[in-house]
Amino acid sequence: EKSFAYMMTIFDGICTIIDKNIGLDQKECLHEFCRLLGRINKHINLNHAHGSDGYLEAVRKVRTFTLATLDNWAQGFYSIHYLLNFWESLVTFSKNAHSEDVQTIQDDILTIACDFIASKFSLANYFLKVDRGERSPVGDLFENPLENDGQAKQQLAPLRLLSKCHFQKLAERLKAQLSEYADLQSSDTLKVHQFSWLVHIIAVIIDGNQRNLHNVLQENCSNSDRIQQDDQEERALTVNSLNGELISHVFYIIEKQNLNIEVLNLAFLQFLDTFTKIFFGEWTHISNIAVHSKICELLELESENDVLSILIKKILFYVQNYPDHTLITKRSIKLLDKLFAKVSVKRV
Repeated sequence: EKSFAYMMTIFDGICTIIDKNIGLDQKECLHEFCRLLGRINKHINLNHAHGSDGYLEAVRKVRTFTLATLDNWAQGFYSIHYLLNFWESLVTFSKNAHSEDVQTIQDDILTIACDFIASKFSLANYFLKVDRGERSPVGDLFENPLENDGQAKQQLAPLRLLSKCHFQKLAERLKAQLSEYADLQSSDTLKVHQFSWLVHIIAVIIDGNQRNLHNVLQENCSNSDRIQQDDQEERALTVNSLNGELISHVFYIIEKQNLNIEVLNLAFLQFLDTFTKIFFGEWTHISNIAVHSKICELLELESENDVLSILIKKILFYVQNYPDHTLITKRSIKLLDKLFAKVSVKRV
């Protein structure tokens, strides 16, 4: 009872701060409040809170606050990842929530994931305006994450978990967004930068999917319930069929447009690094088969060797055409080395 009362006091405090906007106009206070929300899972057992009125009210308030913060992303740029930690914890704990609450929480997480993705498109527009001298950097936002693929990947890391909720709906939205870039032109700088973010985003989401499915299928090995095993394997095939569709769309646009732009090349190299792990079944063999099948179908390829040929040609293109770009060359050679090592092992 004491523990539950403690939790309710914290949730009441969160609601009061959001309702009365206490200190949230100040950047430092906003940052600390986001850190507090991100730590809740570490200090409170949410299993005991699920279903209570205070908990559900707090979740609704935090949802509103999160969407407002994502809309005004420049103000809380370095605080958003703490805020998303709160929602990452709910991805796991919503499994244990009362059935009537699960759908609402997962719907909220999908909405937040989509808004987080949209904020990156806004970020692309922001940096282009800075480059053109139309506006000054806000605070210490001086470096475009697209120019450092490691930074872009780090910023997008929360999507690994957030994308687990309603992944099929999210995948459909991503496919719809990809279709908007089917006729991408190098002269449309904004669209090129937005598409570069989308390539990074899909790489991170697919990476998260594969890791999650690997864990699920590993657990299946020790599960004696055959019906549950079949359900999990069917889900894995469905998820990876969608993964294959997303991968195919990215490959199609990259190959069709043949755009030679630095930020897009960095994004695609990061994408290829994730894809090679799937291609060689680094996580699960069942994932490997499902993705290959869908890619070959959509890109009208005959076999895995055709996919491998596309991979090698693209990486060699980067090695040959970017001898003076340290980061692209380094990434390309590292990826090529890993690719050849995997091919050698596979053939042996």
